[in-house]
Amino acid sequence: MKHVRHGYFLTCLLLVLCAGKALSASHVLSLNEVPARLELEPWVTYTCDANAPQQLAGIDKSTFRKLPLPHISFGFLKEACWFRWEMQNDSNATQRLLFTVDYPVLDHVDLYERSGATTRKWVMGDALPFKQRKIDSRNFVLPLTLEPGQHATYFLRIKSTGSMTVPLYISNRDGFIGMHEQHEWWLGAFYGISLGLLFYHGFLWVVIREKIYRFYVLHLGASLAYMATLQGLAFRIWPDSPEWNNRSNYLAGYLVLLTGVLFARDYLNTRNWKHGDRFLLALASLLASAFIAQIFLPARIMYLSMAGMVIATMLSLLVTGLVRWKHGLSDARHFVLAWGLFMMMAVLFSLKTYGIFATIPVLATVNILQLGMILQQVLLSLGMAGRLTTLKREKIQREQEILRERAENDAKGDFLAKMSHEIRTPMNAVLGLTHLLKDSRLDTTQREQVNMLHSAGQSLLELINDILDYSRINAGKLELEKTVFNLPALFSDCVSMFAVNAGQKSLSLAYEPADNLPVWVLGDPVRLRQVVSNLLNNAIKFTSKGHIHVRLQLQPSAIPDHVNLLVEVEDTGIGLTPEEIRSLFQAFQQADVSTTRKYGGSGLGLAISRQLAELMGGTIGVRSQPGAGSTFWVRIPLELSGAPAQPVDGTSLRQENLKGRHLLVVEDNPVNQLVITGLLRKLGITPLLCQDGEKSLELLRQHPEVELVLMDCEMPGMDGYEATRQLRLREAREGLPHLPVVALTAHAMASHRERCLEAGMDDHLTKPVVLDDLANILKRHLAD
Repeated sequence: MKHVRHGYFLTCLLLVLCAGKALSASHVLSLNEVPARLELEPWVTYTCDANAPQQLAGIDKSTFRKLPLPHISFGFLKEACWFRWEMQNDSNATQRLLFTVDYPVLDHVDLYERSGATTRKWVMGDALPFKQRKIDSRNFVLPLTLEPGQHATYFLRIKSTGSMTVPLYISNRDGFIGMHEQHEWWLGAFYGISLGLLFYHGFLWVVIREKIYRFYVLHLGASLAYMATLQGLAFRIWPDSPEWNNRSNYLAGYLVLLTGVLFARDYLNTRNWKHGDRFLLALASLLASAFIAQIFLPARIMYLSMAGMVIATMLSLLVTGLVRWKHGLSDARHFVLAWGLFMMMAVLFSLKTYGIFATIPVLATVNILQLGMILQQVLLSLGMAGRLTTLKREKIQREQEILRERAENDAKGDFLAKMSHEIRTPMNAVLGLTHLLKDSRLDTTQREQVNMLHSAGQSLLELINDILDYSRINAGKLELEKTVFNLPALFSDCVSMFAVNAGQKSLSLAYEPADNLPVWVLGDPVRLRQVVSNLLNNAIKFTSKGHIHVRLQLQPSAIPDHVNLLVEVEDTGIGLTPEEIRSLFQAFQQADVSTTRKYGGSGLGLAISRQLAELMGGTIGVRSQPGAGSTFWVRIPLELSGAPAQPVDGTSLRQENLKGRHLLVVEDNPVNQLVITGLLRKLGITPLLCQDGEKSLELLRQHPEVELVLMDCEMPGMDGYEATRQLRLREAREGLPHLPVVALTAHAMASHRERCLEAGMDDHLTKPVVLDDLANILKRHLAD
């Protein structure tokens, strides 16, 4: 039994010695033939020590130890690392090898070969100009030769500010070329797809001008630049600038993140989501600051911050996309899928640079990153195609809505024009006849009744005018005039006009003009008068006792030769609550329903005043408290002007003697004939009358003494437009002098005025006809 125990012990000792010999022998790579491609890591030992010598002479072989993992991926290290392996040529032929470090972003790569008493050294790295490389390759490649029976020990020193990722290979010529071709095919596919997408979407950006393409194209360009610098391809573009080559990779990486965030704002339409948009803008600002800082910071800080920024940015974009998808943005699903896949692969690569997932070959993580980029780009392209389809559909819907609104507005305008025409025709008779009745012999009761009838007619006419103005403003068809007018006279007229209404309610109406109020200004006097009249009418309507003050102030303007006119109308009326003020300047709005019942009105006056003030470049508002009265104000910019060369006010025109002048009135309505005849007789004119256009042409041929025609536009048979065209043709054909024709119509829209002018008429007089307007037009066209 004792002999058995001794035999067992000797057997175990022999096994241990054999295993130790085999282990020692396993550190030498024996080459009977050159392999097509072989990873060196199984034969490599290493040491990473801040105190390690920089030259081979000081290296202590005992400090080297086996690699902890199958691949060299140590993350970011300050110190240099030494790697050692041995190779022996056991064949009878010379072995010619290609040694490759397949990670082109290492700063300093120094290889030593010790064979017998001979030591050789090669210096490589991207900190050196590209042209110093022994073999023109994007990776670090060196030719090595082992003679038959030769044994060589190799020491590789790596020092880099980037990740200590060192994939080592040896291969023969055919194996190197075969692997190189495989890589080129993969690179060609990646860059071909990316460049195709870049040029395609760049073309769409230029042609279609959809802003959603702008940051996508920039993101594609930045992604291509990043991969080109990571894989050593871009170094060929600036071969003599290693420092720039070193920084360009990380600058391009930050551009990928920055353009990705800006693209997300466009694609996810975060401008409609205030908090999310602010977050993305803050993230973009941070990335832009980091990008600028990379130009000046040490390279090591750039490398350490890059991976963290990648993970944080991509996670933020993914969460943003998920939230927008939850908000109902269906196109966000492509964004989430694209960035989700890209994030997984980019995070894997980033963690690999920190030394995590060291069991995965670095080439695999780079290829996975490229695959993630391709998937992201294609999915985002598909998403943008869907997004563009959505945008086009929304654009078509908006255009259809605009066309529908335009059609509705046109229909509404036509309806209002027809209603205006139909109402103005009898209103012409009502107001005209009441005007004539005022000058007849009436007792006190009859005169009051006529005045009440005339006032009611004027109120109805003002309501019609307000509705037409509101319709024209909303349709964008109201054009402002720009004429020289007397500003103090305009306000004096307005205040005087409302003094009677204020007196009827025993209200005090005071007018306080500014001391430096200019006399002549350039603007639209009609619309300014309308705004001020609406404010005064509103103040009188809602004030039962107390006073109304009209104050004018001049405020400076930043534009030369301009002033800002501030008009304030203060009353002691019922006042307004904050809730009532918010809806006060909207159409058809009053404080409440009881206000309409008690005070009347359509609720259009203040809405029109606001729109007119804005059209004139001004603003309008109110200061008020319930029961404490209100102060309505309007600020209008006006241009200073000198006195006009000729008077522009109708009452200031040359006073022609109209008595005995010869006029023809073409009007089919007997009542309107009676009204216009009565008004003309007040001016000393007894006109000729006819009922349609065709007869008017006959009368004009029979009565060449006619000096002016008042032409109704819509009549049975030949209307006024056609009659005027026929008259102009006759004048041209027979060489007759031009006969003034003034349209006499119930149409008040600008389009009808243009139609009258196109037909050859000289002017336009809207029903109901006012004596002063009629007199001014006759004076203008009958003047010598």
